[in-house]
Amino acid sequence: SYHEAMENQQQKINNVLHSLFDFRYGVIPYTSTRCPDITTAIDVLTTGRYQRFPKIIEESFAPKIVTDKEVKESLRKINAYIELRMLTEEVIPPAMKKYRVADGRITFYVDKEFEVILTPNVAEENVYWVILDLKILVQSENDKLGDDVDLSLHENQIEHIKNFAQGFLNPPPFQQQPNETSKHLPLLKLYDYLHTLCLDAQLEVLYQQAFRLHKTRWSENLVVEMDHTHTILRICYWNWAKQTVQTAQMQHMQQSRRSNIPSGAVNKPPINHDVIEISIAEEMPSKSLIHYTRSKLSKSNWLNDASRVKSGVINDGRGLNYPRKFLRARWSGLTGVLANKWTILDWEF
Repeated sequence: SYHEAMENQQQKINNVLHSLFDFRYGVIPYTSTRCPDITTAIDVLTTGRYQRFPKIIEESFAPKIVTDKEVKESLRKINAYIELRMLTEEVIPPAMKKYRVADGRITFYVDKEFEVILTPNVAEENVYWVILDLKILVQSENDKLGDDVDLSLHENQIEHIKNFAQGFLNPPPFQQQPNETSKHLPLLKLYDYLHTLCLDAQLEVLYQQAFRLHKTRWSENLVVEMDHTHTILRICYWNWAKQTVQTAQMQHMQQSRRSNIPSGAVNKPPINHDVIEISIAEEMPSKSLIHYTRSKLSKSNWLNDASRVKSGVINDGRGLNYPRKFLRARWSGLTGVLANKWTILDWEF
């Protein structure tokens, strides 16, 4: 019939298509000869490597080997850049004047506070400082009452401090105001942060030492108090002894009255004041910042606002009157002009 004839014809067409597919992918690939890459074969056989590999791909897998001479030359250029930047661009706090430039790095050493190593990120268009290493040098002297107060920080704590301090060194975001001429002062901001951190650590050392002393036989004669901001330490001492003296004085006065002895004839034992206060204070400078230009010397009376420091001029950091924060103490036992007068503490404690 007609339908059977059509099905037979369609079956033959399908068989032809299957035969052509098998012939194309099953027979022809084995009968044709590939064209050899003569150029690549010559390169590999003569030099041992493929010479025409794209450089951008090659460098990503096998970076260029830098010779010792190139390393020394690069470090010399970085050292020169650092020294020039320190002389012409940076405003340096007086406490960070002791620095050393070597091996493409600059090391700042502040005695009994911190040591920080920086390097410029010359790979970026807007070059900024990068913290390589940081050491906190605050430590206590042996109190001879036991083990020394340990303020050593863990690696995670040091990394957290470094990451937070790096934020002061990073360049500020793009300013919308085109007339803004304030200068970014990374070293001043870094010093303010690390110096404040060290002052907190120094006050913590004093607190720990006084608290240890309170745990000894001084427990009745010593009271240690720290405010909620951890910036004021108050030490009251001779409490029990003072109460004993006051009690003895009252008894002596009562006996004197019974004996009809004039009160003026009674020698009253002196009562010493017994409070020492130590706090972290901040004092705004009264000096002016000196600006040097080609035409004249000028100064700024607005040191309270560091953004007044202009870009494009050489700034003298001595006018900053740093440090602005320090430890101070006063003793209520002083009299005369020294009564209730704050005294700046040295770093020996």
